[in-house]
Amino acid sequence: MKNKKKPIITIIIGILCLTAIVVGTQVYKNRGGVNVKCSKDYPVSEGLVSYRQDDAAWKDIHLGDSEYTMGSSGCITTCIATAISETGGAMDPGELAVYLSNENVFDDEGNMLWGELDDLAGFHADVYGHGNAEYIDDCLSNGRYPIVKVHRKSLLSYHHFVLIVGSRDGEYICMDPLKDSLTKLSDYGNRIYSVRCVWYKDEMEDFNEHNLDMIKRLPKNKEDTDEFLKTMRLAVIEVDVDGDPCYTTTSVVDFSCDKLYFNCVSFLDYTETDECTPFLTERKIEYINDIKNAVEHIETLNNAETDPYENEYKDLTVKIIIANDDWTIQKFECSVPGSRKDDPGDMLSAFAYKFCDLERY
Repeated sequence: MKNKKKPIITIIIGILCLTAIVVGTQVYKNRGGVNVKCSKDYPVSEGLVSYRQDDAAWKDIHLGDSEYTMGSSGCITTCIATAISETGGAMDPGELAVYLSNENVFDDEGNMLWGELDDLAGFHADVYGHGNAEYIDDCLSNGRYPIVKVHRKSLLSYHHFVLIVGSRDGEYICMDPLKDSLTKLSDYGNRIYSVRCVWYKDEMEDFNEHNLDMIKRLPKNKEDTDEFLKTMRLAVIEVDVDGDPCYTTTSVVDFSCDKLYFNCVSFLDYTETDECTPFLTERKIEYINDIKNAVEHIETLNNAETDPYENEYKDLTVKIIIANDDWTIQKFECSVPGSRKDDPGDMLSAFAYKFCDLERY
């Protein structure tokens, strides 16, 4: 009798151990997750294109130089492709994977380098510190689509990324790169582990909206910057003193018509100003050199190992936005100590006084 009981006890112990392992694994995997609940409806756009990461057309494309492919690990890339599918930067997942690989946006393990993605022309990426419904709703309310990390429901569940494309009746609606139809976040327990938001917006849109902070600095090195400046078409120079809107002034140097516009209300229509100065060829060369020198000075200050103004109050901010002949946009920005007009002192202060009206300062 005792010998018959031993196998039964062994089986029971084995089952208990296996159960403990499975439960422990799930608890371990679920650590750090946050339960979220939708409180507002956001309609799902009919123009969004849903993709599968394992589509035969791109499933074998590698993520950068890694061993991982779209089919095995391309859920984030596929989510981004859907998120930008209604924009001027639309690409299918295969095209996007190749583009991001060429731009070194994936590391050696195939992970997305969000900062590198954010540096690409037209792309914008927000990485939130942790997941909550507020971040999700903020993205959706701005017409953007958050990428959230979830667990797929299975015994051996694993992390996966889906794109939230809207909500209705208290449910977030998702595009799952491994599903043929839309799903709900409740299919993954309404539990998320991170939030990322990627969208595409052409730099000229930001330029025309006078949203300087959204314009990306494109040059990767001095050679790229020098080449870009050779075809300078338009230079917008915005200067503010101590962040005070009352002491902010914008000027535009338009090399296509050889005119300098002072005190522009905005550069959406910078010709709407009573202060316009035409300039001759000699002055055009002078202005181009001034702008080049100012850009080089900004780059030097921003890349310096030590801040030469570390112990000084930097109350003068100079922003230079440049468009070249093909309307590629670049932004350069730096803050330095201000000075009086009769003693400009720092090079950027002198540059600001030459091109902008700082009489009020």
